[in-house]
Amino acid sequence: MGQINFTVTVTDSENPAKTANANLSITISAPPLSVTTLTLPGGTLGTAYNQTLGATGGITPYAWSISVGALPAGLT
Repeated sequence: MGQINFTVTVTDSENPAKTANANLSITISAPPLSVTTLTLPGGTLGTAYNQTLGATGGITPYAWSISVGALPAGLT
C-alpha cells in the first residue's frame, strides 16, 4: 500500500496529432482493522472447544494474539 506515481498521455485526432502528459498519483490505503467477534459462547469442562474469531479491514492474513489477560488453563 502507499502512494503510486504514474504518467498519463492523451493524444488527439488532429493531423498532426497533439499530445499532452500529466504526472498523477494515487494513495492506496487499507480500511481500518477491527475485530468483529464481540462475544464467545461458553464451553463445557472436558469437551473440545473451537471458536473462529472474525475481523475486517487491514491486510490479510491476520495474526491473532492475546494482548490482555489469559486463556483458561488447558486452552491454547
